[in-house]
Amino acid sequence: MRTTGRSGYTMIEIVMVMLVMGILAAVAAPRYSSSTARFRVEAAARRIVADLDYVRLRSKMTGSASAGWINFFPLTEEYSLSGTPDPNHPDQEYWVNLAKTSYPVDLVSVAFTNTNSATTGQTMQFDMHGSPWAVAGQLARLASGQITIASGSEQRVVVIDPVTGKASIQ
Repeated sequence: MRTTGRSGYTMIEIVMVMLVMGILAAVAAPRYSSSTARFRVEAAARRIVADLDYVRLRSKMTGSASAGWINFFPLTEEYSLSGTPDPNHPDQEYWVNLAKTSYPVDLVSVAFTNTNSATTGQTMQFDMHGSPWAVAGQLARLASGQITIASGSEQRVVVIDPVTGKASIQ
């Protein structure tokens, strides 16, 4: 006569598997959170650089400074490209709310300093040559320009070159 054994897991085996899974989750969660924040600031910084390049090139192509305004609003986490139609809604102006994108970030600070003033502003323009100008009290050539964004502990700074107008991420 043959006896059949019961198959299944013991309570000790289940507890051990749950313990190992808990340890792995505790180790992986902070890394996942950090990589998500890093992705968010990188994506947002790349978008800002692309939009700045777009405005700069658009003002060069049209030969008009009126096509090259960009306004930042840190309190509402937004910026707008004045005179530029939204790609999805051509009848509306192009606005970006960084808090409501698929990679939400905080717009920490915007500082555009011009050559005639020690004050900083949050509006900038490109002339028909693609050179940057800052509105800080009055419109004058850009002396320095920085846009700081953050998500969690991750932070990136977009810097605008005062001579060429090219934006880069630091």
